[in-house]
Amino acid sequence: MRILTFIALIAFVAACKNDPGSNAATPTSAPIDTTSTTAIDTTGPLVEMDGAAFESLIMKNKNIPLFDLRSAQDFKAGHIYRATSLPFDTTGGAFAQRFNTLDRSLPIALYCNSGYFSRKAAQMLFDMQYTKVYILKNGVISWLEAEKVLVTF
Repeated sequence: MRILTFIALIAFVAACKNDPGSNAATPTSAPIDTTSTTAIDTTGPLVEMDGAAFESLIMKNKNIPLFDLRSAQDFKAGHIYRATSLPFDTTGGAFAQRFNTLDRSLPIALYCNSGYFSRKAAQMLFDMQYTKVYILKNGVISWLEAEKVLVTF
């Protein structure tokens, strides 16, 4: 079982290298606070956080919905504890439908493999009038680099 987990982790890192635009510019309509990635109470509607800060956020604020934007297969192979699988669809689809049901004034936490799709999803949320989105900077890559665990249940 440990060997399968190790192989899955290697697959995550390899998949992140193939993420189109992982070095792409961030959305322009929502400024990113990069001066304080370890603080939880930051300014601005979009906050990118490193692995340690993101973990602190989701553990101290269990009422913040946490969404894994990776594929269902990646989610099943390992995800952050209490995350809900919601594969990102750039056309809206199920992603937009899911967020039409939530309170737009409440914060949302998102992550993907490398951060690219989290930024794209955050832009869609801002277009839907959401006011606060936290994302895991560099996605699962930074989570694993911070030596945080992924669960498989």
